[in-house]
Amino acid sequence: MAACIMVRGKVRLENIPDISDVHNMAKILSMLGCRCTYDSGNMEIDSSDIFRADTEYESSSKLRASFLVAGPLLAVFKHAKISLPGGCSIGQRPVDLHIRGFEALGASYEKGSGYIEISAKNLTGAEIYLDFPSVGATQNIIMAACFAKGTTVIANAAAEPEVADLGNFLNMCGAKIEGAGTDNVKIEGVDILCGTTYKIISDRIEAGTFMTAAAATHGNIFLKNVNSVHLKPVMAKLSEMGVEF
Repeated sequence: MAACIMVRGKVRLENIPDISDVHNMAKILSMLGCRCTYDSGNMEIDSSDIFRADTEYESSSKLRASFLVAGPLLAVFKHAKISLPGGCSIGQRPVDLHIRGFEALGASYEKGSGYIEISAKNLTGAEIYLDFPSVGATQNIIMAACFAKGTTVIANAAAEPEVADLGNFLNMCGAKIEGAGTDNVKIEGVDILCGTTYKIISDRIEAGTFMTAAAATHGNIFLKNVNSVHLKPVMAKLSEMGVEF
């Protein structure tokens, strides 16, 4: 959803869950000037009239993923003023890796009371090493690098399926990304991204939750629309416990 900020024209995203995080993100995008329409698991996003590069605290504080608009806004406007994210508070979850990635691309930042302001005259490709393979930082840097001049390489990148899915989506829109879903991602900057229709992957965390619930209750369940490749670790451990798939 955040990546749609960078796309000219309409994007249709399919397989979208009807949950509060999705609707809160849609509200953030709407405040920026995007038009978001949700209907029966599908969302259409049109960013043609986006006019703002700043988010407000009330919506941003409701979900962690709100900070993912930073990369796209920086790519489009060369400026972003982002309220610090909220949502689930599981230990320390700073955004310093995101910021360091933006700095490597040529941006500078100022941290205020409850927000971070990021600016750049131009974004230029760079070699970036992540101290920790953060999913959010990898995604944010990939999105910002899509419009950076030249080549960006992210080493020690997060390799989760969600990163690969973002890379696949952006490539369908016209980006030039290689290696998304591995620990080494290469992005060639482009001038424009165009609209598309894209079906996102299903939620492996949700699927794993149902699997463990079945194991805990000695039950039998049938999970539809699940990619077992994304669930190898949990399936391996449940198999050791005697669960059959």
